[in-house]
Amino acid sequence: MNILLANLTKMVEDSGGLAKVTCLLAQELHKRGNRVTIVYSDEKEGKFFYTGTSDEIILSMDMFVWNCIIPKSELNNYMKKYLIGNVRTVSDGVELRVLSKMPPTGNAVQVEATLEDAFLLYFGEKAGDKDDVQI
Repeated sequence: MNILLANLTKMVEDSGGLAKVTCLLAQELHKRGNRVTIVYSDEKEGKFFYTGTSDEIILSMDMFVWNCIIPKSELNNYMKKYLIGNVRTVSDGVELRVLSKMPPTGNAVQVEATLEDAFLLYFGEKAGDKDDVQI
């Protein structure tokens, strides 16, 4: 079955939560054997930014996805320097899911990119790019 997911909410100042839901829905529909096409609009001009299947969007990424552990005291620096997809507290610091062309740390391990990573790359922002985030 062909399914079209259109997320046009950025045109009306969406907070971004719907993008995550759209990604998760698209990934689940794709796993079930459906051909999913995603349409996403530019938040400033309302123009379509990207259309394509989940696989096409992921393959279009020009960055890699890395998991790494850093000291908690370095978190704000990494948040400002990299696109961070996930932060999780672990016993020896914080584990990050980072989008970068190069490994962000010596202990970084490359992991498989997801549709959520692609949305972060194309539509996300680093802390400090818009509204400064303090963690």
